[in-house]
Amino acid sequence: LECRYLSETARAQPRSLNDEPGINNNRGKTGMDDPVIAQKAPYEMELEAGTYYWCSCGRSKNQPFCDGSHEGTGFEPKEFTLAEKQTVYLCGCKWTADAPFCDGAHENL
Repeated sequence: LECRYLSETARAQPRSLNDEPGINNNRGKTGMDDPVIAQKAPYEMELEAGTYYWCSCGRSKNQPFCDGSHEGTGFEPKEFTLAEKQTVYLCGCKWTADAPFCDGAHENL
């Protein structure tokens, strides 16, 4: 019997042409350029006014905020600013189309 192996390129899933860097729109697929799913639910947080950096790669040990673990991955944190103290729902699955806020994408994973 002869064994034939597909190249990594041949096995790769096709990507959408409208994928944004750092935000994965290829729901249900996995790959090296996909974010790590930190949790399949939003992070409900009461935050003070200020500037924050949301982790887009999912590798941070300080979820949902960036700790620099994205280094070398191609992902970048998403900066956001709150003008006043408020309750926010930050995406935990990293597949939101409304980064850094949850849009319910975790329900389709």
